[in-house]
Amino acid sequence: MTVRALIISSTTDSWALLLHRLAELHARLGAGQYPEGADRFDRLHLDSTGWTSGFWPGALWEAASLVPGAGGRMFSDWALSATVHHFGLEHSDTHDVGFMYGESSLAAWRALCASSHPAVCARLRASVLAAADELRALAATNRRAGTVPTRAVGPRADTLIDSMMNIAILPWASTVTGNPAYARLALRHAERVASLLVRPDGSTAQAVDFVRRSGRVVRIGTHQGLSDSSTWSRGQGWAVYGFSVAALELRSRALLRVALRLAGFVAGHLPARGIPLWDYDASPRAPVDVSAGVITAAGLFHLASACRKLSGVCGDPSAWVALGRRMLSAATARAAATPPLGFLGGQVLDERFSGCWCNGGELIFGLTYALEGQRSSELAG
Repeated sequence: MTVRALIISSTTDSWALLLHRLAELHARLGAGQYPEGADRFDRLHLDSTGWTSGFWPGALWEAASLVPGAGGRMFSDWALSATVHHFGLEHSDTHDVGFMYGESSLAAWRALCASSHPAVCARLRASVLAAADELRALAATNRRAGTVPTRAVGPRADTLIDSMMNIAILPWASTVTGNPAYARLALRHAERVASLLVRPDGSTAQAVDFVRRSGRVVRIGTHQGLSDSSTWSRGQGWAVYGFSVAALELRSRALLRVALRLAGFVAGHLPARGIPLWDYDASPRAPVDVSAGVITAAGLFHLASACRKLSGVCGDPSAWVALGRRMLSAATARAAATPPLGFLGGQVLDERFSGCWCNGGELIFGLTYALEGQRSSELAG
């Protein structure tokens, strides 16, 4: 028998347990297979063409950044293979191309393309720009409303708080092409989402529905939260993260003020145990959502970075670092210290779907943002 990968760590080191988990998942997946997650019994569910497909290479790129030497190269090799197999869906009719190619092709470009790999870097660049062009095409179908909708067809145009994550590829596209239109779209979209989906107290609604032809708002509410007036916790996490990154990349103090309101809501409504309920307005006995916890934590580290680089807006950014570390620690403490090592349960895809395999198990984006949170926590000092 040939041993091709070996990870040795303490079972008390939660982020290292996540590396064990990635290595095991890699052994169970074939080329071109992308996990959406695993149920409570560790049965895998695949999503090779949908919105979560980019998070598998994304998790591997995060692992590569955390591990020095040969171990990092092992994860990097796996990540590059998964990224290359993922090419080809950039023009899918969905705003989620931002997720799909931000977490795969753009993550690879950032990891590899500062000084080497010219052949693959040209392909990575083209991949991300194709996804960015798809976002511009989507926005053109909803010009009067001023947002990137979820789809290009139909009389109604739905825009989600989730989309704040998808537009993250647009400022990068402006930087590498010299075309400011990408960044202008990101700024316009973020400002509209802030005005429509961020409430005065810093909580969020998930969705706004427009008449596509006129831009008239039909409804503001939720698809995955408890109610139209409640605050779906993963959506709040998307907002904290997305507005913090947009503020930094677009150098917008106005967006940074929005991010501060969003983070302030989390600070004032987080349960004592440090993991959000699946909806902030759910019963105290409702399930927690570990994925919402790690996404929010990763976003708080971006918020602290934006505070440091955009002067005159924030108080002491170390408070956001401390909150991010508290949330990250509480969430990753759920990583299993017995086989399957590193299984990160307690995640909720959509609590409205009672009995779904996806609730209470492990979701691939939870692993990705947990590892990103660890990297960002280390960089925060």
